[in-house]
Amino acid sequence: LRQYIPAGKDVISVFQNITATKDDEISQYNSTISTAIRGINQHKRRRTFFLAFSQSPVDFINSLIASQSRDLK
Repeated sequence: LRQYIPAGKDVISVFQNITATKDDEISQYNSTISTAIRGINQHKRRRTFFLAFSQSPVDFINSLIASQSRDLK
């Protein structure tokens, strides 16, 4: 059996379908990566917060209250 080889407009259609599929696939990967990066950044901020608190709770609370006071002014 001979394999069907598209010609002319059929070739363009095949490439457009492949491109559309790959674009969707890339968009999904991009979305997954973006979500992972946001999660990593959130965990990093939480770690920094708790690490600062664990190293010097009194200074941390005083700095936090001072920062909140400045923000409310």
